[in-house]
Amino acid sequence: MDNYEKIAEKVVVNKIRSSWLELYKMYNDQANSRGVTLSMAFVLLTINETFGTPVTKNCPKNEYGA
Repeated sequence: MDNYEKIAEKVVVNKIRSSWLELYKMYNDQANSRGVTLSMAFVLLTINETFGTPVTKNCPKNEYGA
């Protein structure tokens, strides 16, 4: 391991980035195992009339009612 890698391991931003990538991969794998994309999964997680965002806020009706 060279000096750059030793320094980078100690930098907080690098640790946050590494942690985020691990979380992203985990959630992406979970979404893929259910046949959806990660973006689709996040939208579905927000749809809840009582505790989340109503579907009309995620995708409001257009002028044609669709």
